[in-house]
Amino acid sequence: MFNTVFWILAIWFVINVIWMWFRFDNQKLQKTFAWINVCAIIIGFCVYYMAEPLCW
Repeated sequence: MFNTVFWILAIWFVINVIWMWFRFDNQKLQKTFAWINVCAIIIGFCVYYMAEPLCW
């Protein structure tokens, strides 16, 4: 599960950077993507710390 979530988040951030680069002037879109990124980072940390005991 950790690897799956990691790759989904990694692909999301790449798509996000490319998308925001082409839509640099749209402030509402950037704010929406910023909040999605905050949620994605929180989900990533939760998955990492939940998977950590299983890795040892």
